[in-house]
Amino acid sequence: MTGSALIVEVKHPLFSIASRRLHVIMLLLAATFVMNLSSSTIGLSLSCMVNSTAVASLPKYQKTREHLVELLETDNSTEHAAKCRGSAGAVVKDYGGTFLWDIETQGHIVAVGFFGSLLSSYPGGILVERYSIRHILLIACLLVCIPSILIPTAAFTFGHTSVIALRFGLMTPGFNAMLTNWVPHHEKSSAAALYTSGNQISAIIGLPMSSGLCASSFGWPTIFYMIGVFGFIWMVVWVLAVNNTPLKSRWMTQEELDYLNAHINHEKKTKHHQTPWSDILRSKVFYVLAYCSIMGSMMLALTFVYIPVYFKDVMMLDVKENGLLAAIPHFFNAATKFFWGVFMDYLRQKKILTATQACKLSQGLSMLLICVSFLLLCFVDCDTPVWIAISLFTLLCFSFGLSVSGFYTSLLSVSPNNIGILSSICFVLGYLGRIATPQLISYFKTIGTAEEWRGVLLVYAALSFISSVIFTLWGSGDVQPWDKPVYKKNYELKLITDNEKQ
Repeated sequence: MTGSALIVEVKHPLFSIASRRLHVIMLLLAATFVMNLSSSTIGLSLSCMVNSTAVASLPKYQKTREHLVELLETDNSTEHAAKCRGSAGAVVKDYGGTFLWDIETQGHIVAVGFFGSLLSSYPGGILVERYSIRHILLIACLLVCIPSILIPTAAFTFGHTSVIALRFGLMTPGFNAMLTNWVPHHEKSSAAALYTSGNQISAIIGLPMSSGLCASSFGWPTIFYMIGVFGFIWMVVWVLAVNNTPLKSRWMTQEELDYLNAHINHEKKTKHHQTPWSDILRSKVFYVLAYCSIMGSMMLALTFVYIPVYFKDVMMLDVKENGLLAAIPHFFNAATKFFWGVFMDYLRQKKILTATQACKLSQGLSMLLICVSFLLLCFVDCDTPVWIAISLFTLLCFSFGLSVSGFYTSLLSVSPNNIGILSSICFVLGYLGRIATPQLISYFKTIGTAEEWRGVLLVYAALSFISSVIFTLWGSGDVQPWDKPVYKKNYELKLITDNEKQ
């Protein structure tokens, strides 16, 4: 008994150079960075690939184009009209692309990329329950990198149907399962905030780099080659440095191993583990997580793919300026999610907030501020100072960063023993939201006026408000009663227990 008590009292900080679980989290961050490069740069890449002037001149967009010209000609402000026409007097901004892909086609290209992830999300959850998470993530990254390298050649050879960066859904269930194996419950907000910051870092680095490559003599194909190179570097480090569980890890101190043994359930599920489907489908928490996953994924699609498109369409920014300014909101998103996650974990450890209270505060506040941001963006047009538009998108991304300690921490916490299946379901639904996003935008947007974008912003404002309300009412951060797996004892942990009893 004394030995067990001593192990429970051992402390090993997450944020330490010697922390092996921090090393794993940082590699998950790097994997998220690689995986999301294709998403965060696809909007800017398409803007560079497509001849926007030629697309706007298509007969199908004649009425919209004539309406916009009429508005500009009747505007009392000559300065406003000149600015809204752009530097060359055009009603659209063009980055010198060559492909004649209309708005619907561009929406299909973005959606099909997400569809590849949708197809593999649920199988991914089953695979991580049964096979090596380490190897699954390695294969998933390979399946992202190879198509990225082939995209430029395929686009010129076969056309738009080949421009699909395969963001395979194997990765997300694998990330969640790896965190469940390596990170104690009270550190999950910090861990989730840290590793998902790879999404924002991909935009912070990828957008300026992509805009520079787009404007260079190398052109847009080098954007896709860059993704492949980063991915292959990650795979080499991953296969050499990471194991599935702390018990199999090299280069870990005994102190940290004892700490993780005391705070993580190391029992292993049998292959005949029965998922409690009936209880899950009767749980309000599950449906709240499902909706929030859809909303969260729609936010990711909008902020990563369409902020550069918005700046090009509405603010008339040139390509280099667009890449630099579009990265700013993502920097604040990454900083917010990290510091807020650490703060929430601190409040939970000090018993100031319960796990559920921390999740509800984070999600409710996040979605409410997002709703306000979208409503304010409705008043932005091409005559609005650029710094105001940047500030509002920064507020939007800042607010979205809080939600990692909300619904996402809740997803990691409510059922550790069913994390693979549960996360797969939520991410399948989430990818449906990502697929719906380009279709929603294509419904409102033809050539990209501020008036067209206003409809998109109002829909997002309503969806985010609903997310705030339902999670505040029915969300949870605690392990649910239906988290009841069938176990067999882990041999390594049993040896430790026997020694302690002696």
